[in-house]
Amino acid sequence: MIIRLSHLGHPRLQMVAALATLFLQRTPVLKVVAETQFRSGIGVPGILKSAFLAAVALGRLDAQTGATQFTSNPSSPATATVGQEFQLVFTIVGATGNPGSWTVTGSLPPGLSLTGAVEDPAGTYKFNSENGIITGTPTQPGSYELTIVAWQFAGQSGDSIGSAIIPPLVINVEGGAASLEITSHPQSASLQVGQPFELTVGVDASPAPTFQWQKDGQPIPNATQSSFSIPQVGVSDAGSYTVVVTNSSGSLTSDPAVLAILGDGPEVLADPVSQVTLTGGGASFIVSVAGDPTPEIQWLKDGLPITGATGPILNLSGIGPSDAGSYAAEVSNALGTVVSAAAVLSIDADGFSRLSNLSTRTLVSGTTLIPGFAIEGSGEGIVLARAVGPTLDSLGVGGAMADPQIRIVREGSNLVTNDNWGDFPDQTLLEETRTRLGAFALDSGSADAGLVVSLDTGPYSMPTTGVAGSAGVVLVEVYDAGLFGANQPRLVNLSARSQVGTGSNRLIPGFVIEGDVAKTVLIRAVGPTLANFNVQGVLGDPVMRLFSGNLELAVNDNWGTGTDTDLIESTAATVGAFPIDPASRDSALQITLNPGAYTVQVAGVENTTGVCLVEVYEVPPAP
Repeated sequence: MIIRLSHLGHPRLQMVAALATLFLQRTPVLKVVAETQFRSGIGVPGILKSAFLAAVALGRLDAQTGATQFTSNPSSPATATVGQEFQLVFTIVGATGNPGSWTVTGSLPPGLSLTGAVEDPAGTYKFNSENGIITGTPTQPGSYELTIVAWQFAGQSGDSIGSAIIPPLVINVEGGAASLEITSHPQSASLQVGQPFELTVGVDASPAPTFQWQKDGQPIPNATQSSFSIPQVGVSDAGSYTVVVTNSSGSLTSDPAVLAILGDGPEVLADPVSQVTLTGGGASFIVSVAGDPTPEIQWLKDGLPITGATGPILNLSGIGPSDAGSYAAEVSNALGTVVSAAAVLSIDADGFSRLSNLSTRTLVSGTTLIPGFAIEGSGEGIVLARAVGPTLDSLGVGGAMADPQIRIVREGSNLVTNDNWGDFPDQTLLEETRTRLGAFALDSGSADAGLVVSLDTGPYSMPTTGVAGSAGVVLVEVYDAGLFGANQPRLVNLSARSQVGTGSNRLIPGFVIEGDVAKTVLIRAVGPTLANFNVQGVLGDPVMRLFSGNLELAVNDNWGTGTDTDLIESTAATVGAFPIDPASRDSALQITLNPGAYTVQVAGVENTTGVCLVEVYEVPPAP
């Protein structure tokens, strides 16, 4: 448009018109307004008024007519490739100020992200910046369209520039060359039951793959991620694990990862043994087990669980006809379950058994070994008593006492004494009794001690010492040499008190049950309570183990912590044993044993030493 100033007659009007012309030439919108006003015959004041009104709305009109522009690099539609890095920057140019924030709506190509953006809600991304950056590595092909709004200020506030200026931003992701590689395989593991197990696989793939974990070649339901875990493994989880990884280039199967469950299944080392017992008597069934984890035990009678019977020893007392039957132990841990062989409990009202022998081997040095025994019944009992030292050398026992001697004492009085068995006046009786009872022969001319004596019923002790204070290992034996039968006098209590050392110097009493029915016995290893009887240097914490041959049948440390405390306390009163405090660290157990030979090994906890008394009592049947 050309404005001729000569058409304006007044000089002041010509100056104003010149200024307006300069302004109009720098503002396209005002040019249009001015030209329209001139052509319609409006004067200069009207032109200026319209120009300044238009200038007020300059920014908004610029946005509406194209002076403000949205640009992106690369431009839309942009092309990306699966597996290749990609970046796109977008902004606004030509506006009077830079944007303060943005809102982007739509689906970003998987693998790409908007720098600094927060997705809220899903599919809507908001961020504060002068421009936007989309970056990452696409993982899936396709065409993705985004709607963008620029805001004047941060926090999506102020004036906005939307679809009128900003067209949809399109990103086309091309498939690229498909690839698939397993970069790290799942690893084998050996675990205990209950431990966690986790498998992972590393892949380099384009496009993104799918996963399917398998166990022993079979798909695991819902195991479709790059990792697979079991919070607590069980026996059934053992096996071979693989993962199948798949995309458009094909499928790959990982190397197998083998899960091994550590430990051992339950095993019965020794089955319970059948017993024949008297009416009113007791019965004990013992099972020895092994396994890792430690197995649990449940006793069964005729195939049904016995309530509360969950220990290695099943003790029964006051036996009646209803107790006869078949007993077995169900043994289980996390690796399985086994059932022992069944043991049968039978009742024989006419059977009989007795304690026929006590033997104690220990080191005597500066102390006195004091075995004891008690005879019960009608009439006199006959006893074979021996203290073996020198003959032990020929049996392979080192450090034997060179010259032991024994005394039979009752109520403080010496009844009979022997130093060398060859000096016993009736050698024929001595040899015949030894042979009949099955005692081993003593070396001819040895300094071992031995005698046979008839004694009234009652308690006796047999102090054993070395002649002239000699020390060494000695074996003391007391045999019931009387007639066998229910109406004959018999040994009902055997005991030994001695110093308990360590290793081979432990106190090792043994006893024999003779007869045709099982016998219930109370066995005690008393240390701390001896201090109440003014015994010095007692063993503070004895632990007692009962063996049949090499098989450990039972063990007890602190008797008051066991399950049979009340039974043991009641039995002790019945058989006349002195009471011991359940809170003490003495040891005790009550058990019913078949006829045979047994040993008791007594040692101090943590290799402590001291004086200890071991007792074996016959427990009579309940009336």
